[in-house]
Amino acid sequence: MPANTQIMTLTFLLILTSFSPMIQAIPLPGEVPACIAEDPPSVVRTWDEVTLMYPDQFHDYEMVQQELAQFEAIAPHLVSIETFGKSTQGLDLNYVLITNEVDTSNKPETLVVAHHHGREQVTIEMTLRFIQHLLSMYGVDETITSYVDNIEIYIIPTLNPDTLEYVVNQGHHWLRKNINPYDEDMDGLVDEDSPEDVDGDGIISQEVLYHIDPVFGVVTDYIRWEGIDNDGDGQINEDPVGHVDLNRNYDVFWEEMTAGSDDVYDETYRGEEPFSENETDAFRRFALNHKFTTAYSLHTGVNATYLSEDSVGRYVEPVLYNKILEDFNEMLPRSFNRPIGPPYMEVSENFSLTRESAESGLWREWMYHERDTILPVTFEIYNNLTSNDMEEFIEINATHTLYRWNGIYEYFNPDKEFIQPLWENIAPAFDYLLNVTPKLHASLTPTSQEIGDGMSITLEMNVGIESPYFGSQEGIEIVTENRTLLRWFLPLVSGQNIENTVRLDLPTSYLDGDVSILLGNNWTGYQRFTIRVQQAQFIITPEMLIISGIALIALVAVIARRR
Repeated sequence: MPANTQIMTLTFLLILTSFSPMIQAIPLPGEVPACIAEDPPSVVRTWDEVTLMYPDQFHDYEMVQQELAQFEAIAPHLVSIETFGKSTQGLDLNYVLITNEVDTSNKPETLVVAHHHGREQVTIEMTLRFIQHLLSMYGVDETITSYVDNIEIYIIPTLNPDTLEYVVNQGHHWLRKNINPYDEDMDGLVDEDSPEDVDGDGIISQEVLYHIDPVFGVVTDYIRWEGIDNDGDGQINEDPVGHVDLNRNYDVFWEEMTAGSDDVYDETYRGEEPFSENETDAFRRFALNHKFTTAYSLHTGVNATYLSEDSVGRYVEPVLYNKILEDFNEMLPRSFNRPIGPPYMEVSENFSLTRESAESGLWREWMYHERDTILPVTFEIYNNLTSNDMEEFIEINATHTLYRWNGIYEYFNPDKEFIQPLWENIAPAFDYLLNVTPKLHASLTPTSQEIGDGMSITLEMNVGIESPYFGSQEGIEIVTENRTLLRWFLPLVSGQNIENTVRLDLPTSYLDGDVSILLGNNWTGYQRFTIRVQQAQFIITPEMLIISGIALIALVAVIARRR
């Protein structure tokens, strides 16, 4: 082909492709049925990178509320704050919903809940940074934007807010249970004799006295904390603040009592009955309104990943859970098993991130066995292995050993300057949670241009689930807006796509107006489609323009040669 012909060809093709967005379809006579998927746009980003109001410090309740209000003000179309109950002391129990609210369709849901236990306050800091991460990356990172657009992400920063005044502002780092006033010593007073920092060193120390028995080995004679006799009964710390361990108060395996205690003084006292506490009962009512395939509950005290088991201690999903645990071992750095911040302590390469035990009353077991959440992870995010070295031996003799331990704060929480490094270490696990949450993709295309009376339509259906591990859990259905069932299909497994030709008998004729239908289920969410009549069109694609252009140029070249 001569050079001038080549130049003319390229020029013509460029002109064709530049006009292609303007000539995508040519109207034809008549009307045809159409089934159009709703595709709401992403939220337009109007904010800079999001920062915390109180970085590098632990948040008390009021600070948490201020951070949440700031998030909602920054991105009101992505963030909503709702109250799902009241704590024992009357504080709001809030959840944060992160999703593209322009899209009002049902979406798959996932959950992160933090701070069942008062002294594990760094878990709150991780949820705040998770929200900060999502807002900062939205509209910048394509993957995060897609997650927020297509998933409802529920975050409960604290399930035990009453404890924050004691733990954060008063330094009571032993407080694990909720603040439900209780008269342990039966003297008519409540919570009047708690541990106190008697020597003013900023630490409530624990003293342990033990002896070696020739038969039973180490026998603990007593464990007690710093304190004074506030009520003049000759005892100290016999009526402390704190009542029920919230993570032993769920109604699962309750009769077996494989975890928790019925002793009100025990750190794992489970309460008089399941859901006896405002906080857990509010969570129960919240969870009953949702379908979470995946969920995290954040804790500290060990670096581990606890997964659900049955009543005899076997993984309920052994194949799946082993894959999940392999992923956790790969995504979390080795420093996950070290204290965050110096001094570092090397750990054995054989140290496992996984710990498991079938326990009654626990959140994760209730979520799996009662709410059908396939992956409820108790995610233990922090432990300082050097805190055990903070012992001071007071007396060692032939019969007894008395020592004082000052490491309770360090055991459950890093120093403030290491909060952000901790987040950076575990952040991949939060993106992972969104990645494995099952997301629906579907298309419905009319197979015929026949309209008839508009009371039925035949469609080519293509539907699948985006998740490396999870399917649809339940069957996929096509329903009307008021949930009248039109068609039902078997559940999909992970990675499965199905293509079917389906005929729908509609409740009203689309000749009289648009008919909306929904495809999906309560686990995957629903995609909305609109059936209507539209002008017949001949669709022109860029590929068709290019092929036509090449054919035209070839024809011109042939004619030119013959001349």
